[in-house]
Amino acid sequence: DRSVAADRMMLLADQTVDAVRASLSFILAHELAHLWVPTIDEREADCYGLASVLAERGKPEIGVFGAIQEALSQGRSAYWNGLPASVISQRFQLIGVWT
Repeated sequence: DRSVAADRMMLLADQTVDAVRASLSFILAHELAHLWVPTIDEREADCYGLASVLAERGKPEIGVFGAIQEALSQGRSAYWNGLPASVISQRFQLIGVWT
């Protein structure tokens, strides 16, 4: 039946949009914070980005950025932009405080 197929497609589309939003909201808000504030400090942009996500989505999700945290916990320290693991770990500690 076409209406059942259309309903399922709409449900799948809605789920896809929700998943993309959850995965990318923090990253986009972080990058936009560099422009809005403006700031070059990554930790400050994390703070403003997380605050934006919290205000918009109602929960402090870091989405795909969590994959970096997972990589660090698995011992893959040279992960992003050549930053030392200690710097990246500090960012996650601050995110933990802000949440």
